[in-house]
Amino acid sequence: MELVQEIKKLYPEVKQNEIWSAIAENDVKNNPDYSAYNFRNKKQEDDYRKTGVVPSVTPSIYNEKAVAFIAKVLKDAK
Repeated sequence: MELVQEIKKLYPEVKQNEIWSAIAENDVKNNPDYSAYNFRNKKQEDDYRKTGVVPSVTPSIYNEKAVAFIAKVLKDAK
């Protein structure tokens, strides 16, 4: 949700679903340049390291590069 707030500071007119769509279409969640997984517990993290499969309930933490990237994607789409 912090990512949404940061994007909306730059582009107040953008809708939350547009931001989520841009994240999904550009695979931002799975790009370590833009995000990191926030595992709920050590077992989830260990399972991910063994299998490479991220549990569907695992949130991501997005960095400032992600904010800039998504903002550019949304700006270019308008």
